[in-house]
Amino acid sequence: MIFRETSESMDPLDMAEQIAINHQWVHERSDDYKLVIGRPGLWTSYAVLVEDEEDRLRFKCAFEFTCPDFAEFELYRLLNMLNGSISPGALWYAKDGACIEYRTDLDFSDMRPISSEEIELCIEAMMATLEQFYPCVQSVAAINTDELGGDNRGLTAEEALGQTIPPARGRS
Repeated sequence: MIFRETSESMDPLDMAEQIAINHQWVHERSDDYKLVIGRPGLWTSYAVLVEDEEDRLRFKCAFEFTCPDFAEFELYRLLNMLNGSISPGALWYAKDGACIEYRTDLDFSDMRPISSEEIELCIEAMMATLEQFYPCVQSVAAINTDELGGDNRGLTAEEALGQTIPPARGRS
């Protein structure tokens, strides 16, 4: 097991597991290096994978998604556009796993202490990003049919960007 200094005298993966327990999220610790968390969202359920690597915590947050062949080109165009607006990390279509993933890392090669707040913020930010982009990703792969002869295709990447939900700002 890799153990780094933390601000809470816990291994970072143990901290991530404790966050899952505190929020009553479904989770499974497969070994000393991996934690899988199930999170409900507004649009769908998400799986969060936290992996402890030598100098970083690797995060992957994903939702199930199968893209029809006719929409793959537009999906990749859309993901490239979306990736230009997010940092750190990137959106990824895992065709073999039938999912959209948001991947990012918390780099600790500088040996600074890790806090559970950082880990929780990373998980929450990943969830918010996928929730924001879920409608536009789905709209690229949607099959439009109507009685008047729909063209049976999803939206283009540019059209799909209009389906993005902007992040909330301010207070009500």
